[in-house]
Amino acid sequence: TAEYLCAELGLEPPEWLSTVPASPEPWFVSGLENLKAITLVETPVWFRARKIFVLENFLSRT
Repeated sequence: TAEYLCAELGLEPPEWLSTVPASPEPWFVSGLENLKAITLVETPVWFRARKIFVLENFLSRT
């Protein structure tokens, strides 16, 4: 999410982000039930707030 990237870069998120609602339905990175359980535990707070459930390393870069 934009909030995640701002936090990673040490930037203040733009004000307009506070007006963007969370997804109406949860979205999971995978349809596999066992991965859904893992994402519920690993999802960073910025994604969780928007009902986006991902693995901890979802945006990791090498």
